[in-house]
Amino acid sequence: MKRTALRSLGSFLAFWAFLTLGVAYGQGDRGTLAGTVTDPSGASIPEATVTITNSSTGFSHVARTGSAGEYRVPLIPMGTYSVTVEHPGFRKSETAGVVVNINTLVSLNVQLVVGAAAETVVVTSAAPLLSEEGSNLGKVMTNEQINELPLSLGGGPRSTYAFIPLLPGVTTANGDRIAGGLIQGSSILMDGAESMSQRRNDEGMNGVSVEAIQEFKVQSSSYSAEFGRLSNGVVNFGLKSGTNNFHGTAFDFFRNEYFDANSASWSPAKKGARRQDNPGVSFGGPILKDKLHFFTAYEYSYWINPQPTNLVTVPTDAIRSGDFRNYKDSSGRMIPIFDPYDATGNLITDQTQRQPMQCNGVYNMICPNRISSAIINKLQSMLPTPELTTSNDRDNNYRAIAQTKNKQNVFSIKGDYAATAKDRLAFSFGRTFNPPYPSLGPVAGVPTSNFGSDSMIRYYRFNEDHIFTNNLVNHFTFGFDQRRIFEGGAGLTDISDSTRDSVQFPGTDSRQGLQHGAISELISST
Repeated sequence: MKRTALRSLGSFLAFWAFLTLGVAYGQGDRGTLAGTVTDPSGASIPEATVTITNSSTGFSHVARTGSAGEYRVPLIPMGTYSVTVEHPGFRKSETAGVVVNINTLVSLNVQLVVGAAAETVVVTSAAPLLSEEGSNLGKVMTNEQINELPLSLGGGPRSTYAFIPLLPGVTTANGDRIAGGLIQGSSILMDGAESMSQRRNDEGMNGVSVEAIQEFKVQSSSYSAEFGRLSNGVVNFGLKSGTNNFHGTAFDFFRNEYFDANSASWSPAKKGARRQDNPGVSFGGPILKDKLHFFTAYEYSYWINPQPTNLVTVPTDAIRSGDFRNYKDSSGRMIPIFDPYDATGNLITDQTQRQPMQCNGVYNMICPNRISSAIINKLQSMLPTPELTTSNDRDNNYRAIAQTKNKQNVFSIKGDYAATAKDRLAFSFGRTFNPPYPSLGPVAGVPTSNFGSDSMIRYYRFNEDHIFTNNLVNHFTFGFDQRRIFEGGAGLTDISDSTRDSVQFPGTDSRQGLQHGAISELISST
């Protein structure tokens, strides 16, 4: 509670700090359009009216040129715009198809032609190039590229981070490095706010579907102070917004071992189960045309991998009863075992002084009275019996098992609202859920050395833009990330308390009620 309050207070103070600045150059997930307006002789035209209009949402912003004919429109949501420039005594100029990318400055210079204001000059030349102004150098991955480039299915939903290594300056040796920075030293932003894991600053928080990503930019160096938190570059994701037209997608990526080619062996081999189903949908559109829009996406993934092919060793019935006479080396000679205690029951600390184990004169035998107890009997009853016959009783007689199933779902929604001509609001929410699966293996019936877990990850984003004057705009961003992970220690989440009690040594503590990684009480056995 205290941390949340401090975070809210910090956001409030940051908001007022921005209000005190005459010009704020940081733009987070927004872009900037800038340029100059001149007449045919190249002379600047002051007080020209520059109107930019989003072709999909109807969002518009009006600016005026300064004394040198310059204009600058900051904090523009990414998208495609038409730019109209007007001034008395000149024909109106209209340039369509101006693309503003995330955290990018676009330079568009306009030359007005003398004539009546009712006449319009439509510019249909190539789109303006990205300006070399500014310090946020990097490469943008557009929505078209995200949709057309293939993504592999590797046991979960398609990863929004899979495209990052494709961009210049990124290497993948033991993890993503941007411009030679440290592994796990990146800053990954979603809709203008940090989204890296709070646990170890990793990018494990896959908060939205790939279908919800409009575009992203990898900023490799020389980024402005607002991005100065880390040393390994900045990856800036922007989520899709709805438009004035309803649009959506539906998809399903399906994989099954029946579609896989057989192995390269001469004889046909049975293929292990390898299945993955990854359906999803996205949908967006207007609630109030030119005012209120939404976009939502959902993706589900379920997969089954083959069981492991390695072998492990479990004790035979003879060994469980104390008979190690078939414990032999590769040449067939019996491997002796040694008694750690002397005849009076004292531990022999010097291993070289221990005598060969024997029971009533039979070597490599442990007398039944020395290995029989309630705890031993309980543990041995949980162990499976060998599945395979081997040349000795100690190697590879059981096929290992593991948990090979998992599933995950990802949901996100974003809303944009043009409240007034001077106020724009945006809210986005993303959630990823991994339900728990018990951890198994390498043998059935006993606790595993691994642990099962489930996780719920949520993102909340709020952005507000307020235009005070033609040359004073405030952009406010609030982000809240919540990561909840339940980890069942050592795979014990499916072991009952009664079972734990039955194998508890006298005088030790038993962890009772161990569920979802939380210990509810400690009980001592005496």
